[in-house]
Amino acid sequence: MNWYNIDLPNVIELRKKLLPESDREKCIAKFFLDVSWFNDIKKDYDNVFFLAGGLFAYYDEENIKIFFNNLAKDFPNSEIIFDAPSSKSNNNRTNRAIKKYNLGNIELKLAIKNLKTIEEFSPYIEVNDYLGFFEKIKRKKEWGIINNIQMTLNNLFHISNFYHIRFKN
Repeated sequence: MNWYNIDLPNVIELRKKLLPESDREKCIAKFFLDVSWFNDIKKDYDNVFFLAGGLFAYYDEENIKIFFNNLAKDFPNSEIIFDAPSSKSNNNRTNRAIKKYNLGNIELKLAIKNLKTIEEFSPYIEVNDYLGFFEKIKRKKEWGIINNIQMTLNNLFHISNFYHIRFKN
């Protein structure tokens, strides 16, 4: 299995400095909706593993749906892991904080209602698994009660998650 990290050029440049590529792990420094990068992928394997961390939350559901359908068509039997907020997250509050603290001209748009939402994008999509952001992180007293409660509530109400999906034939 080959592993491909998809992100914008400035993010990939930093990633390569911190985590160099290997024979089976490559970085693609292109906009994910520009499917010309599909040609950069070796297609001589049964499946390809994609990782898109911190990317999809900034795009609306329709863009993600189009992207997943393109992946399913060009890379059947491939898999992708990505993170995204659920519709229970408060994107409006986060977007106000982004503006208040001048963190850039960005806005959170994606909010996944439930796992069925993803599977409804295409008959070729199957959700393998999902995991709350903080589900595998052991709480520590020194993090303070507020942080620990927020982490627990995030997992309890599935506010932000990691999703693992497979593209079927």
